[in-house]
Amino acid sequence: MRNPPPSPRNHTGILNSHRRQPICTFPTPPPLPAAPPIQPGPLKRERISSWPSVIGVICIVIGGLGALSGLWNLVSWLFIMPMVSSMTASAPPGTNVDFNQWRPLSIVIAVLAGVLSVMLAVGGAGLLKRRPWSPTCLRAFSILKILFGILSAVFAFSMMQSQIANFQSQGSPKTPIPASLMNFFAVFGAAVAILWSAALPVFLLVWFSLSNIRRETAEWSIR
Repeated sequence: MRNPPPSPRNHTGILNSHRRQPICTFPTPPPLPAAPPIQPGPLKRERISSWPSVIGVICIVIGGLGALSGLWNLVSWLFIMPMVSSMTASAPPGTNVDFNQWRPLSIVIAVLAGVLSVMLAVGGAGLLKRRPWSPTCLRAFSILKILFGILSAVFAFSMMQSQIANFQSQGSPKTPIPASLMNFFAVFGAAVAILWSAALPVFLLVWFSLSNIRRETAEWSIR
């Protein structure tokens, strides 16, 4: 006997059973983290300014050279000038310049010049490392350096005037340069010395008074 053909209902049930059974299953992926908001436009990178390195190196170099110059002036007035005065003591009147009267004040000026130079070098090193105290140190140096430059120029002018008066009072031979021209050179030299010594201090005072520079240096104390 032959089996009876399956009814259409049986075929439908078999197909439905295959549809209800999934062929393969995949694990559900984890949810992606929420992305931050993105604004269109080019990426902005924090730009590190280079002026502290440039000005810091300049202050270190000038301060180091100034310290060496102040040390040499101190050694000169302590040891060399007394020997020069002793060797020229027997010279005829009017041809000798007595430096002993200027020796104490010259030693003080040499010491002050060395201290200010060290102060400039220290401020430059702090500026190179972006220390918050470096602008204050350089501003203080600038004010003291301007006052020191005026004092040094007045001292040099007084020394030259004293030498001119000494030559004239001791009956020295007539010099080829008139006294009025020598006085002009003395005044001109003192003015140039004041301007030269005040160039860097004035620049530092103006630079650190700018608003953007003050904002940038104020952030150094926060870091």
